[in-house]
Amino acid sequence: MYRILIVDDEKFIRRSICNRMQWEQFGVEVAGEAANGQEALELIGQLRPQIVLVDIRMPVMDGIAFISEAKRRYPQIYYIIMSAYNDFEYAKKAIQLGVEDYILKPVKISELEAVLGRIVHELNQKRLTSHLLRAEAGGQEQPSFLGDQIEVLAFYVDCGEETGRRMEEAMQEALGKTDDKVILYHLENYSMGDCCIFLINGNHLKEEIGRNLVEAVWDCLGDIEGVAALSEIMEKDRLRQAVTSGIRLLTRKLFYPERKILTVRQRADEVKDKKHRQQLREEMNYLHRQNVTESAAQMENGLLHVVELLVNRENSIWTVEKFIAEILILLKKVSEGAVDDEDYFILYHGVQGRDYLLRYQTEKELKCRLEEVIRNCFGMISQHEDEDAVTSIRQYIRENYQSDLNAAQIARKFYLNASYLSTLFKEKTGMNMGAYIEGVRMEKAKEFLKDTEWPVTDIATRCGYSDSNYFTKVFKKYTGATPRQFREKDGCIS
Repeated sequence: MYRILIVDDEKFIRRSICNRMQWEQFGVEVAGEAANGQEALELIGQLRPQIVLVDIRMPVMDGIAFISEAKRRYPQIYYIIMSAYNDFEYAKKAIQLGVEDYILKPVKISELEAVLGRIVHELNQKRLTSHLLRAEAGGQEQPSFLGDQIEVLAFYVDCGEETGRRMEEAMQEALGKTDDKVILYHLENYSMGDCCIFLINGNHLKEEIGRNLVEAVWDCLGDIEGVAALSEIMEKDRLRQAVTSGIRLLTRKLFYPERKILTVRQRADEVKDKKHRQQLREEMNYLHRQNVTESAAQMENGLLHVVELLVNRENSIWTVEKFIAEILILLKKVSEGAVDDEDYFILYHGVQGRDYLLRYQTEKELKCRLEEVIRNCFGMISQHEDEDAVTSIRQYIRENYQSDLNAAQIARKFYLNASYLSTLFKEKTGMNMGAYIEGVRMEKAKEFLKDTEWPVTDIATRCGYSDSNYFTKVFKKYTGATPRQFREKDGCIS
């Protein structure tokens, strides 16, 4: 149950609201009452409500002062204000402070129900997302659903948050035109980048419901290109399996950029990877037996050939992920001593972490990234065999990442010609110096986001970026997620 705190200096109004509302139908209970903002601040700390309904005009501490302080202390709470018609100027101030909505007095129960229903729905969406992100750690209770069945609709579109909201509105509108009793949840920030995950819940779900909702989204988006995936219809206790299924299906978009909807049935018809798996296993077993000091070039070519076999639409996503992981393990083994932990994450970013395959639009993109990883790794191995200034320069970059670093400045520091240094760095590491500097900064930013509560603007400055918007753009390109999305997932993206 969610908890609500009611704040009004008139006891009669508080009692009237408490008694006239059917709180239980929203999954809400009245946790307490307060006669002014000061009392409410003290009670919030004790009662921990998710929602606060507060009047504007009160003695001791009015609604504006209360919301201003409460928002600072408890920004996660939803605040609804009540105001008389002639208090609208006060209401506007409260809206500027970020309240969820306002209701005119005398309070109409139908209006309060509408606002409360919307807020509870948002809270349920956040609870679902939190459950999915943290369930692997254990101790998370399965969220409750009204219906017995669920289905996941996963979309990959070139969009931002506004487009995601448009998609949700289009599907809600489509559901409103049917007699089907279906609830739609938008699992915001659950997955990375431009992937939008929705879940529908109801009794006796039918396949055409999901397809109709996808079509409603295409109509809404117009010319914006996109791919959708529909999980199987499952029992509600298989929540994680349904979400995983939807995302795995969506990942196959890199093989089918021209398709609009991917389904489990389609995957079964297209994936015939037993023969490929056997060939891949034989190739990898052979490479595991090689000695990199004797046949580095042969091993590098062998891994590039594995990539060519692996990134193929006849392979399942499970096979693709499994062998990419094995390639990285082999690279880490053969580069031991040449590539330390910090360089490891820089070299291999984008090909590890949860849902990382969603970042790739086509199989060509994925192949190019894997080939780049392999060549960069063997470049680092080659550099290690011929120690030179590059080792010192890499260490200098790690220690001074927050400074205004560039090839010309570093060349002066090490008494080298800038053009020669850039060529040498690329030759010895397999990557240009600008990309390496960016990688060091991004890995440091990931640490700060996981281990501190510093604002993104502060982290940007600490990582050498004076413009936090540009920092966010670079971070999303590097990780596939915005800094906020990365932090909300407790750093589970790599």
